[in-house]
Amino acid sequence: MDNFWIADKIKHQIEALVLESILAVLEKLTDKVITIRDAPENKIVESLEKF
Repeated sequence: MDNFWIADKIKHQIEALVLESILAVLEKLTDKVITIRDAPENKIVESLEKF
């Protein structure tokens, strides 16, 4: 029974880490969108040069 409890805890921790990672990526994308809106002509060129 203890193994199931430990496995459940690990599952919840993994889910939390995945969700936290997704939120971090969304935050970065949001920052990029806001930056592009502030100065569209400069930031788009800089972003394209990175690729």
